[in-house]
Amino acid sequence: MASTTFASFDPNSKSNIAMYWGQNSFGKKDSQQNLGHYCDNADVDNLADQGGKCKPQLETDQGLGDTKCGEVETDITSCQGKGKTVLLSFGGQTASSAQFKSDDEATTAAQNVWAMFGPNKENSNAKRPSGNASVNGFDLDYETPDAASHMAKFAQTLRELMDAETGKYYLTTAPKCTYPSTELGEVLTSVALDMVFVMFYDNNNDCDAKNYPTGFTFNEWNSFAAKPVNSSHPTRVFLGVPGGNIAAKNDPYYLQSTQLGGVIDGTKNNSNFGGVMLWDASRVFANDDTNFLSGIKGKLKG
Repeated sequence: MASTTFASFDPNSKSNIAMYWGQNSFGKKDSQQNLGHYCDNADVDNLADQGGKCKPQLETDQGLGDTKCGEVETDITSCQGKGKTVLLSFGGQTASSAQFKSDDEATTAAQNVWAMFGPNKENSNAKRPSGNASVNGFDLDYETPDAASHMAKFAQTLRELMDAETGKYYLTTAPKCTYPSTELGEVLTSVALDMVFVMFYDNNNDCDAKNYPTGFTFNEWNSFAAKPVNSSHPTRVFLGVPGGNIAAKNDPYYLQSTQLGGVIDGTKNNSNFGGVMLWDASRVFANDDTNFLSGIKGKLKG
């Protein structure tokens, strides 16, 4: 989450780095720092917040209950002053809480989310977990088809609310690399998106980056982005990869920096390439390759 005024995402750049934060996938008690810690790194442009110490459930009629995340509020303010774009991400690999029963329910949920995490309006009665801080936008990371019921209506309502507001807000998704997507298909084809963080990992599929170039689908995603739903929201596609191994365990989808460099070289010249997405901050900053992050930035700019 961060301020719209200082958002650093540049749709005309091919060297953006987006990073997820909040779920501590590295797995050690002390392997995840506060959100603000990662905003100090000059190589990170976008951060997608998936909860961390504050993990309320989305309740479509009453918002997020009484959850209050003062620490995150402070970090948002800090991050926005450092020029970072920070998104609030909904979903995850096993998320099922967004099985909206109807378009009306999805619309209400989007309105609640905007009231709680968008600009703090005078006389609003919304319960705001992050206080006065507002986000740069929202990310939809739903990885099972049954979790995406009426998701297009939810996304479209958020898009309309953001576009009606002064300032720049972003709507993003994180689909699996298989194209076309079975999890977020209608969202991708009917809603104006700014960034698509394609997960080229964890799919047990030829399209995973570890199998590059065999079966690699970035060209298909690039062609998808070439026909945006709304030309005022050009869609940029990110190469999504793990940021490192898990504590005491090798991730079969993790690519060493030299391997990843080859994939970046073969991908970054696509017309709608936006940069690299890394899962997640805890892995990146625990990576034994201390030049992993800076090396990616250098490769993107080179």
